[in-house]
Order: sequence, then C-alpha cells, then structure tokens
Amino acid sequence: VINKPTELSISKVLAELNLIDEETDRLEHQQVMSGGPVQTDRGFILHNDNHQWSSSLKLDEQITVTTSKDILAKLNTEEGPEKFIMTLGYAGWSPGQLEQELADNSWLTLEADSELLFNTPVNQCWDKALEKLGISVDQLSLMTGHA
Repeated sequence: VINKPTELSISKVLAELNLIDEETDRLEHQQVMSGGPVQTDRGFILHNDNHQWSSSLKLDEQITVTTSKDILAKLNTEEGPEKFIMTLGYAGWSPGQLEQELADNSWLTLEADSELLFNTPVNQCWDKALEKLGISVDQLSLMTGHA
C-alpha cells in the first residue's frame, strides 16, 4: 500500500533514527505512508533512481525499491533519490491467496507508472489509476464477476 498517509513526517522518522538533527524543509512536509498492517516497525523506500543501495531491487527502468538503512541516511542529501515514497509495514497474503483473488477479479491491476507514483498527489492516485485503466469510480459497482 502506498497511498495511505500516516501522521509521521519523513523528517520525524529520520530524527528518531538519529539520521538528522532536526526536521528540514525538504522532508518535513513529506509524509510516511502506511504500507500495511504487517511489521509496521519495518519499511521500504520506493524511489526513482537506479542507484543500488545494499538492499535494492530494480522493478523497472524508473522504479526501484530499497529496504536497507543506508538509503535513509541519504534521503536528506543530494546523494539520495530525487523522488521517493517511504512506507512502514506491508500487506501480506497466505500462499495462493493473492493468485486466487486475482483470478476472482478482486483486484484491478496496471503496469507500474513512475508518473503516477512520484508526481501525483496521494489524494488523486486512486482516480488517476482508474483513469489509466479507462474506467470511472461510478463503473466499479457494475464490474463484478469474470470479464
């Protein structure tokens, strides 16, 4: 989950980890997202650069996910990624559950989109994602069963 803001700013998290001395203009207004209910003390950074930190996985040409602490120390510097999302926690499924939910059409999916992730205000992400799929919120109640 990357579109549910928490009450925490990234500056606050970095200050609690002793990675910065005080909240800064660059990050004090950027909120940490709630990634889900599992292990809310752990997080990840979804970012737009191709720099490989000690624990990075490149998802496509413009999106990388990193779970190591080394990126945190750089978020407030020129060495850090230009655009990023910080989340705490994650959502999980039992073996086969997600596959079954996809087969049941319980999810709408689309290709990863860095413009949507990094340049769309969080309160507009849902509508923009639906727009990219060519549907409106009004159509969702009509979309049941297998297509």
